[in-house]
Amino acid sequence: KRFGLAAELARGLREQGEEAEGESIVIYQFTKAIRTAIPIEDRIAIIEELWGVVLADGVRDPHEDTLMRQIVDRLGLSPMDSALARQKVQGGGSVQA
Repeated sequence: KRFGLAAELARGLREQGEEAEGESIVIYQFTKAIRTAIPIEDRIAIIEELWGVVLADGVRDPHEDTLMRQIVDRLGLSPMDSALARQKVQGGGSVQA
């Protein structure tokens, strides 16, 4: 939705991403590509979307929290950026990094 892609194009990009993920053993190459190609506002939006997925089941899992911290750092964002994104997804409340 964010980039206005047609469903078929988005599906094709997702399939390419899944194939690349299957060939990769680390998230570094993906986060580096995103960090260098995507403006900060869009990287923050990506973190908001990821928090939406992480929080979809209503449970804060320590492994998911650790992964989110790693992704946020590798995208060149701050813990506060992540906390604000999480807060936005949760619908407000206090910010806790």
